[in-house]
Parts: sequence; C-alpha cells; structure tokens
Amino acid sequence: MGTVPAKPRRGRAPTHYQNYILREDEHPPSGLLGLQTPYGEGVQAHPDELLFIAIHQTFELWFKVMVDEILRKSDGVVARIDAGAYAEASRALRRLAKITNVMREQYSIVETISPTDFLVFRDVLRPSSGYDSAQFRALELASGLRRDASYLKHLCGAKAAAGADPGALSKMVGRAALEVEAGRGSKLAEYSVVKKLMTTGDARGLRLIERALAAPSLRDAAYRAVQKAPAGPAPAAWLKARAKEWSRAQLQAAASGAPSDAALSPREAAQVLHHVASLYRAATARELREPSARATLDLVEAMVEYDESFRNLRMIHINMVLRVIGARPGTGGSAGAPYLRTTLDYEFFPLLWRARDHIEGA
Repeated sequence: MGTVPAKPRRGRAPTHYQNYILREDEHPPSGLLGLQTPYGEGVQAHPDELLFIAIHQTFELWFKVMVDEILRKSDGVVARIDAGAYAEASRALRRLAKITNVMREQYSIVETISPTDFLVFRDVLRPSSGYDSAQFRALELASGLRRDASYLKHLCGAKAAAGADPGALSKMVGRAALEVEAGRGSKLAEYSVVKKLMTTGDARGLRLIERALAAPSLRDAAYRAVQKAPAGPAPAAWLKARAKEWSRAQLQAAASGAPSDAALSPREAAQVLHHVASLYRAATARELREPSARATLDLVEAMVEYDESFRNLRMIHINMVLRVIGARPGTGGSAGAPYLRTTLDYEFFPLLWRARDHIEGA
C-alpha cells in the first residue's frame, strides 16, 4: 500500500494558493472565503453568525477527511487493518483521534458566543440543525455504529430497523435517495435521521449514509484483527461465563433502548474478549515477543484512543449546548441536551473496553 508521487497536472495554469486552497478560480470571486456569508437573502443578524458558520463548516470538512480516511477502498483504515498493515492503521487511527480533539477544542470556541448574542440569530437556523449532518452520521456508522441496534433505530426508524442488518438498511437508504432524486417526498411515518434528510432533499447525504452502511466498519475490522492475535486456549468455563454475560447485557440493552450489538454472537464476543485480554496479560508479563502481537496490541490501543476522544467530544458538546441554550429543544426538532445525553453510551469498540475487566484473568 505504498504511495506513488502524483504526476504533474498538465493543461492548466500554474498552481497558486488562492486557487489551489481558496478555489477563487473555480468559485469566483471569493472562493472558499465567500461561503461564510448569511444564507439566502438578507444581512448578517449578528457578528457572531460568521464565527458560528465558519466553525460548523470546519466540522464538515473534518468529517469529510475522517470518513475518507476510514472508508477508502485501497488504503483506508479498514482496508489497512484487513491487509495486516497494523502500523499504518494505528497511525491513521491516531490521526483520527487528534482531529477529534481539534473538534472538541472548536466547541470551546463556540462557547465564547454568549447566550444573549446567540439568541439574536438562533431563529435564523430553524429548522436546520447539526442533527441533519449526513457526514457526521456516516462517520459514526463507519467507525462502528452500523452494528448498533439502538443507533440504527434512531437512524432509520424502529420499524425499518427491526430485524434488519446494515446491508438491508443500506438498500433501504438507497431507495430513499432515489425518491429524493426523483423529486418525491418522504413516505416514512417514523421520525428518523433518514426521514429528516428526505424532507430536506439531501440525496447526496443519503447516498453517503448508504455507502457507510454497506461497508465494513472499524468495529468489524477491529474484532477480526484481534481474533487473529496469538492466544492460548481459554478455559471453557471462562468462555461460557463471558458469553453468558454478553448475552444478558445485550438483552437488557435491547429492552431499555441502550446501545447493543445484536449482530455479534455471544460466542464470538467471548473470543474477542479472550484475545484482547490475552494480549494485555502477555504484555504485563513481558511475554509479548512476536512483532505481530505487539502491533495488534498497539492497534487496540489506537482504537481505544480514538473511541475515547469521540466520547469526550460528545460530552463537551452537551456542556456547550447547556451553556449556550440550556435544556431547550434544538432548532432541528430534537430534545436538545436531553437527546444528546442519550448518545453518551455509544462506543465504537465496546468489547475493547470490556476486555479491561479481564486483564488480570478475573
């Protein structure tokens, strides 16, 4: 998966900064810097509207980079893991974590907008919302939530998601995109992300979600990779106990609407826990000698680092919302901070966290 230097781009004018980065030649007269003006007709409602738009456009640019980093077919993170290129995958995962940390800091910039100043232009945003960001949804799916039953219900509606696997839901979202492209409205009864995107006419966003649902996620790749790591046989009673714990936890989660991974069998969950815990035990005992095993452990740590950064991002987002608008409903129709609190339990790699309970063999 080595890189090849790009060939010179012939048949075009010399590259200049204002065109290569700002794209003033493709989008005259101002290019990128002309995209932060008030949307539609009218004037800026408040000077902080410029900051608000710039911050959220920056988020969308980061989401684009991150989705591409994960899903590129030949050398995305998932492809690198499946090819056994763990060092390159770990480096890319830490890049994702650093980008997520940058986004977390961006929320602290939004916090500098006072509640009174935000109220001046908040109504201008209705009925749009960050809830409608298809790229953010695709990022969550690509990172691992395409396997999460509660998330899929939120994405597509409980009726559509019931008993459906990500592949079937991908086809359903593809049909929704076709409806939008044909100029037809949503026929979905339940409120969901897909219904909202159909209502807003975001066919491109629906296509991106379709792609993320259809492609293997980081969670899929992570669990495949750790099961290839060397590990001695686990006691049958230990595996049986872990499988029983996983099954019980998934049933409880499904009953309460909490995050769950119904696609993963209890037996496979127990094997993943065994392999990850074995890696940590071997490292603790200074017995992790095989380069492939050390690379796998570093990959696990990079995944947890990325997951942790995203969990921190969700928390700081809630605090920012509470500071600026309190517990009022969001502009897009969500419950606001109460809805955001329901997202705190989402984990991209739940078994990599649970394995820490068994590092000492308990």
